[in-house]
Amino acid sequence: VITPYAERRAVRLITSEECEDAIDVQRVLFPQLHPTTVRRMFIRLGLPDRVR
Repeated sequence: VITPYAERRAVRLITSEECEDAIDVQRVLFPQLHPTTVRRMFIRLGLPDRVR
């Protein structure tokens, strides 16, 4: 389960450009989750997929 706090941290990593895409965020914050789960979270939050 991804908490609202974790979602905000993930969005902050993307918007601050510390991470480039959902895969980077997954490696940093959610190593136990599948990358697709993190990608779907960003889609649900209205953020487009990032391309490297």
